[in-house]
Amino acid sequence: KTVNTIAEKQTPKFAISKTSGTIEVGKTDTITITYNGDGEITANSSDTSVATVSLSNDKNTVTVTGKKAGTATITITAGEGTNYKAGGNKKPQKKG
Repeated sequence: KTVNTIAEKQTPKFAISKTSGTIEVGKTDTITITYNGDGEITANSSDTSVATVSLSNDKNTVTVTGKKAGTATITITAGEGTNYKAGGNKKPQKKG
């Protein structure tokens, strides 16, 4: 007999430590990422003149820097990996 199996990708755990906040101009704040998948993690700002982002080498922390007064949405994305589906997007809004 032949047994056919289908292994489906699991949905990973994907969470961030903050979902909104205010940051002063010239100051930094961090967002901790919890992700058990192996897909690519990316982070970006909707308005880099208001807030910029940098992702740590271990992909567990996003540092947000306030540049000027305004509103920017920070998007953190977990891509699809070998054993996991895409984790989706998380968007904490940062106000400068």
